Amino acid sequence: MSERRSREDRIAADLESIAAQLREGEATLYGYDVELASDGRVQRGGVACAGGWFAFEFDERGRR
Repeated sequence: MSERRSREDRIAADLESIAAQLREGEATLYGYDVELASDGRVQRGGVACAGGWFAFEFDERGRR
């Protein structure tokens, strides 16, 4: 297995763990949406979880 694949597998496992904690109420989601005119939306936030803090940004601008 390549080093890149191992890193991707580790991140996937971390995200699965965070998702499970959110579903079980063991993590807290902090987030907000930002409307950007007609270009779309950006969602930003973070999750306080057992592993610390996970920050995210989903940029939907330009998606059609």
